[in-house]
Amino acid sequence: MRVGRPGGFLLAVHLVLGVLLGTLFSTAGPASAGTGGAPPPPPAPERLWTFGGQPCRLLSTVPTTPSASAAAMAAPDANEACPGVRPGASVLTPVGQCTLNFLWHGSDGRDYIGTAGHCLLEGSNQTQAVYRPGTGPPARDSAGRPIGEFAYAALDRVSDFALIRLDRGVTADPAICRFGGPTGFAAEALPILTPLQHVGRGSLTGSFSPARTQLAVDSAGTRLLTGLGLASPGDSGSPVVGVDGRAVGVLVATGPFLPLLPGGVLVFSVRIGPEMARAGDALGVAFDLVTAPLSTNLLPALTP
Repeated sequence: MRVGRPGGFLLAVHLVLGVLLGTLFSTAGPASAGTGGAPPPPPAPERLWTFGGQPCRLLSTVPTTPSASAAAMAAPDANEACPGVRPGASVLTPVGQCTLNFLWHGSDGRDYIGTAGHCLLEGSNQTQAVYRPGTGPPARDSAGRPIGEFAYAALDRVSDFALIRLDRGVTADPAICRFGGPTGFAAEALPILTPLQHVGRGSLTGSFSPARTQLAVDSAGTRLLTGLGLASPGDSGSPVVGVDGRAVGVLVATGPFLPLLPGGVLVFSVRIGPEMARAGDALGVAFDLVTAPLSTNLLPALTP
C-alpha cells in the first residue's frame, strides 16, 4: 500500500472532492447527543503501524469504563444512531469500542459478524488467535448486552480482521446502516477515484456523520486499499462498500496527519475477500456473505 503526501494543490482538490461527496452520499442526520451524564472518555492515542512497508496509524479503539457501561444499560441505545447487531453498529470488546462490519453464515450452522483484528489483539504479541466455541473473549452491543464471542482475530502487516461468533438466538441485521447492502462482494482492483462508502462509530466522525464517502486513491492490489476520507478512533472495523453495495473491505487505519485534521486525510482498509479466506482456513469453516438490498432513500442523492 502506498502512502503518499499529496502536494498542496492536489490535497486541496482532494479535500473539496471529499467534502462534496460526503455531502452527496452521507446525508444521514447526526447521532443524538443525549442529555446529562458524564462525558465519554477520551480516545486512546493512535498507534503507528505499517501496511505493505508503508507507515500509517491503526485507528484506536475507544476506551469504555464501568460507569459508561452502566449508563448504556440504563438507557439502551439512547445515543446510538445504528442500534442492534448489524454492519455499522458499535461493538464493545475487551479492548474498547469498535464498529461491526459484514454478517456471514458459516458451514457450521453459526452466524458470524466482523470487526477489526486490533479490536481484540491490541497490546498483545499475537498475530492470529483462534477460539473454539465457548472459549472466546466476549463481545457486546452498544448497550452492553452480550452478543457472542470472538472466534478469530488476525493482526499483522497485511491483515487486521476479526470474526465474532454470534450467540444462538441473537438477531442480526445484514443491512449496512444508512446505505443498505451488501449486495455481494468485490474482489477486483478498483479504479482510482472510485467512490466508496463506510459507516463507523468513531468518537469524532461518528457523532456528526456516521455515514461517509471516500475516494480510492491507491487500489492497484487486491489485499489493501487507500482512500481519501475521514475516520477517527472507534471507526475500526467499519464496513467499506462501493456505491453498487458490494463489500470491498474493512477500515482499520488512517494518515498522514495534518494540522487541524486529527483523524488524518487518508484512510486504509484491508480487502474483505483475502481476510475471509484466511479466517475460513483458520477456523475450518466455509462462509457465505449475508446480503441485503440497497437503501431506497439513497436514490434521490444518486440521481443527477
